[in-house]
Amino acid sequence: DLAGTTARTRAALNAHSAEVKLISGDLEADTLVESGGSVTAARAAQTENLVRPRPYASYPARRGAAPPSAEQRAKLASLKGMVDPASTVVITGFGEVGPWGDSWTRWEMERDGEFSIEGCVILAWMLGFIKYFNGPQPAAQGPPVHYSGWVDVSSGKPVSYWDVKETYEERILKCVGMRILDPAVLYGFDGSNTMMHHTVLLEQDLPPVEVDDGDIAREFSRQHGDLCEVTETAAGTWTVRMLK
Repeated sequence: DLAGTTARTRAALNAHSAEVKLISGDLEADTLVESGGSVTAARAAQTENLVRPRPYASYPARRGAAPPSAEQRAKLASLKGMVDPASTVVITGFGEVGPWGDSWTRWEMERDGEFSIEGCVILAWMLGFIKYFNGPQPAAQGPPVHYSGWVDVSSGKPVSYWDVKETYEERILKCVGMRILDPAVLYGFDGSNTMMHHTVLLEQDLPPVEVDDGDIAREFSRQHGDLCEVTETAAGTWTVRMLK
């Protein structure tokens, strides 16, 4: 009876959690009364001291998938009681990586011809220009202050969310889209000096060409088979002749 055992275990955990929450609430109320004279006064003081940061721009809501039909839900009846939806993590979505970043930033460029603030934040993070930081930061005066947000990777200085586009957009555009390969990030590979292969049709046999040694001559023979004539001369040199 796995479902029954799971339900009983969950009920016991929920009861213990409720008890702990009540105790924690009482302790919090005692602390508020001691600090502010009453719970209401202490709550009001906390509200006045709240820091209200500038709101972030956000993506428009995305259209989700249609909810499952009654027939689809009926097939899951045997799983009832096995999982607690309130505490179950569900991961959904899809991934895309291309010249313009992920699917969202690629669509921004196709639709608008430029990146939004959110798009620049995503790409600046993907390209290693910024990173998330949560901890003490040196203040202009006095002791360090706690900071949670983006910082510049090279300098470690905080970067405001709404300043990312202005600060990094030029560098981002140099690293996205169709562009010349950079040997510095491709382990020395230089696309401008890449060996090119081209098919040539011979209309007549070519004259023999001397090569350095027999190994090179045999390599020509392996590549071209009967269309390559390899000869060792009386002087000990090797020649290769391409046939039509």
